[in-house]
Amino acid sequence: ALGERRWVEIVFAGVPSGQENPNDRVGQQLDEQALRGSLRAALARNGFRAGLMSGNLPAALVRVLKLQDAVPQVAAELEPKALELAPTVRRRLVQLSPESRVQVAESGIYDQLPLLWYRRGHLQGESFAKAQCIFALTAAGQGDGRVRLKLVPEIQHGDPRQTITTADGFFRIDVARPKQLFDELAISVVLSAGQMLLVGTMPDRPGSIGQQFFTGPSGDGREQ
Repeated sequence: ALGERRWVEIVFAGVPSGQENPNDRVGQQLDEQALRGSLRAALARNGFRAGLMSGNLPAALVRVLKLQDAVPQVAAELEPKALELAPTVRRRLVQLSPESRVQVAESGIYDQLPLLWYRRGHLQGESFAKAQCIFALTAAGQGDGRVRLKLVPEIQHGDPRQTITTADGFFRIDVARPKQLFDELAISVVLSAGQMLLVGTMPDRPGSIGQQFFTGPSGDGREQ
């Protein structure tokens, strides 16, 4: 931490489909109870798995994340980059102030993305053009050395649009793509030193939001 700014390390790890799934090895040490029960159920229904890790990490996870490799580089910019265009393991070290929001891309841009998801127990569906899976990341200090991280999944789609808003008597012009927010799947956790938040997909939820976020083409096959 530096004043009110927080350093957050983001690690992307891709595993070719058909290889050993690290989820199988981390289940017993993944603290999913750190998330409230209703959120865990909603995440699972939509193909996500999330929890906290601390202490000695499973050997399979250390290998996948390459945690003993070089120190991550500080990100010079905060533009989202697709996992499928990156190496198997990619690290970013970003600095967040309480009011800042980082976009973390979990996919390339799909020409057309048909999607099904559960909201409040009801199945919904829609097809999005020029769509990309994004996590909106924010961080806030808790005053005791801990940090609250919040990840909100969203689909950004279509072409950028110009919107005009007013605040305190001033006009503000924003240019952004339309968004489909999944606020009910927002993951909010408080991390202490030595802890990490792991987020991935559940292999038995084909076609879910989680699978769209965490699987994609890689070379001649697919990667998760």
